[in-house]
Amino acid sequence: MNKQITLVTGYLGAPIREHSINFAKASNFSLLDLDEEIVKKDGRSIIRICMMMGEHEYRNKEYDILNEIKENPNKFIGDKEGLVVMCGDGVLYDEMSKALADNFDIRICGDDMSEEELWQNAKTIQNSYHAFLNFGSEEDKRAKFHDFYQRQKAFYDSLGGK
Repeated sequence: MNKQITLVTGYLGAPIREHSINFAKASNFSLLDLDEEIVKKDGRSIIRICMMMGEHEYRNKEYDILNEIKENPNKFIGDKEGLVVMCGDGVLYDEMSKALADNFDIRICGDDMSEEELWQNAKTIQNSYHAFLNFGSEEDKRAKFHDFYQRQKAFYDSLGGK
């Protein structure tokens, strides 16, 4: 039996965690938070990995786990019907991880939300990995969010509805 693997990512400010949990429950899928899995395997927080080793090391760890999922999906799926992998969109920007992710169903969360709705959610994120949300005036943060949103939208549109 071929079990489905779905990667859920999305716009900054989108309810990725909520969507992933609900989709996993409704589909009788296991749920894996990619960042939590990295922390579990490495023993350091994502911020710590990036500070000590750089973002590239973090992306390498994402790739390693995605490759492990592709090579041995039953280890992560268990007795469920499939697996939901919850992650940030950086996975899709990394060429090697994107090539692995193309083996999975990819869901983009937040594509049904307006930029303003996403901004209202994003500005409430505590300790965001996105530095622009942590520093500067409200106007500066909003302008930087707009630029980031436009880049995300162009990227997601380039995926062709995947």
